[in-house]
Amino acid sequence: MIRLINLAVFFSVGWATLLTAAGTIDYFDITKPKFQPLKVALQMRPANDLNGLYVQSVFQSNIEQTLFFSVFELTAADSDTKHESTAEKKPLDFVFRIELEVQQSEPLLISYRIYERKRNDPLVQGKLTQEADQELRTLGILF
Repeated sequence: MIRLINLAVFFSVGWATLLTAAGTIDYFDITKPKFQPLKVALQMRPANDLNGLYVQSVFQSNIEQTLFFSVFELTAADSDTKHESTAEKKPLDFVFRIELEVQQSEPLLISYRIYERKRNDPLVQGKLTQEADQELRTLGILF
């Protein structure tokens, strides 16, 4: 009986030390000051379509709530100098660039293109269409 108890203690202590040595988990701690959120550039064309801007704001607020991304809005002047550096301006250093274009207002039809850093061909592209009874907020969350 004592041998059985000694054997059980030996295995439990052995497994405990093995699990503590191999139990490290890699993860991103987004609450630490060293963590830098990924920069995402977002541009809406045309910039005066209210329904498109609402979908953009819903998408932007949802992606910023993850704390993994920081979203910056691009103007027309910024998109002309995508990655060129000048003496006065720093180059735009974004991991992703998202372009949204309103193609139709009623029902809302938005085409999107997602570009990777320093690439001219889109990584992902597609279209969002508003269904008959679909709210604009749902469309922004879907995007």
